[in-house]
Amino acid sequence: MIFAGGAIAIEQLSTAERLAWLKPFAVMLVLLGTLAFLPLFVPVLSPTGFLRYQADLPFKLQPDEKSMLQEPMPHYYSGCFGWRDLVRAVAKAYDGVLAQDRADTAIYAGDFATAGAVDLLGPKYGLPKAISGHQSYSLWGPRNYTGRTMIVVGGAADDARKWFSDVTLVADLHNPYAGTAYGWANKTVLICRGKKFASLTEVWPRVKHWD
Repeated sequence: MIFAGGAIAIEQLSTAERLAWLKPFAVMLVLLGTLAFLPLFVPVLSPTGFLRYQADLPFKLQPDEKSMLQEPMPHYYSGCFGWRDLVRAVAKAYDGVLAQDRADTAIYAGDFATAGAVDLLGPKYGLPKAISGHQSYSLWGPRNYTGRTMIVVGGAADDARKWFSDVTLVADLHNPYAGTAYGWANKTVLICRGKKFASLTEVWPRVKHWD
């Protein structure tokens, strides 16, 4: 609304002969402003280049929400790093499961973004859809998996041992540019067997969470 109102005002003022310069000046000002702040909206810089640019800005970029206060760069950038490496690590874990066990091997993601990355990038590696108890992803439920063999992504091994007797670490990934919200900068990939629960359907209400 402000841009539209300003454009109308400039258009009307520039009709006066003595203010004819106002229209090209306004266009030049918009172009210069666009170039100056382009890295905030378009990934034209490398991660290190963006961090230097961000540090030199005369104002501090505000986080989208409280959980993103410690992210190294705006969430729409930091949330883009590390996913391909993560899905490749999940694929490595999945390939390490015996062929006859894969049909009942669930890929459990600790948060919706990890589950989404597996669903989006995983078909290239032959991965099934992920399951997750995080936010609205929980509505898809356990997808008929029993929980006998699970690849747990983003969870701590000690926490996984509360649910499984056999927990093997496949990958421990760290990305300095990834977002810290939901622990996206640090991800583990675990193969878990020997469930200590009757079925995933039974325990599903306990794994649902919104934080």
